[in-house]
Amino acid sequence: GIKTLHFGVNTFLCQIENKAFIWMQDCYKKAIPIESNVIWEKAKLLCNNLEQKEGEGSKTGEGNVSKGWFDNFKKKFGL
Repeated sequence: GIKTLHFGVNTFLCQIENKAFIWMQDCYKKAIPIESNVIWEKAKLLCNNLEQKEGEGSKTGEGNVSKGWFDNFKKKFGL
């Protein structure tokens, strides 16, 4: 099964990481090739969607899917 991943202590970014990881697994299972820039864009989209769902301002500054976050994400998953 799919495991829950934890990256850092920011639960908002943990949710983004988990959702991006699940999406990547789904693409892999369907043999859909994805490049790292597409993964980063998907993570940004997931972040925006989650911010809207939880209410604007509720996570101000916490949902920044920065280049540094993405670099760590790539390193963690060997991308």
